[in-house]
Amino acid sequence: MRGWASIRPSQFYTLCRQATEALGASGRTTIKVEYFEDTDILQITFKEGNVADSLDLDENTLIETDADGQLVTITIEHAKERTDLESFLYKKYGSAAA
Repeated sequence: MRGWASIRPSQFYTLCRQATEALGASGRTTIKVEYFEDTDILQITFKEGNVADSLDLDENTLIETDADGQLVTITIEHAKERTDLESFLYKKYGSAAA
């Protein structure tokens, strides 16, 4: 693991922001959010690819990255207990005007 064990919340936020920016720069704009009711798992896929590294953020949250350290997926176990899945909201914000 490349220093993932010591990740701070601000670093996690930065990874998520970088992943969404990279999607926009690559022309890809799809982030896949899946909920598996039978196992109560929420998975957010930022990009398809091979996972090279993973971090257990806590006992129910897994972060996976590719060989370049780019965010691939976030998996949340026991999602109903830890999130409000009844009211999932998606909103896309455009870039700020100069």
